[in-house]
Amino acid sequence: MKRAPWSIVLSVALGAIIAVLTTVAIGLWFFLRHRDSTSASTQLAEAEFSQLRARFSDQQPLLDMNRREPLVVPGTAHSVTSLRSFHTVVFDTRGG
Repeated sequence: MKRAPWSIVLSVALGAIIAVLTTVAIGLWFFLRHRDSTSASTQLAEAEFSQLRARFSDQQPLLDMNRREPLVVPGTAHSVTSLRSFHTVVFDTRGG
């Protein structure tokens, strides 16, 4: 049995729509599962940053955020493993 040309076009279009919707859904799921945002006052943010500075005070930074590149410290061994996760704490005052 031979299919009509319009049914082939309809099948391809439906497959493309399903593929696009699946991609968007996976992207949205990833974004929502890997991001956490909360409101904070300036005082609360400063307290959180102080705790983090104290927690990591004995460690050298891995990245120079001013230059957006790895920090090269003379006399230290460089790791050959790749960076698998990167956690940040940001206090953004642009939105009020």
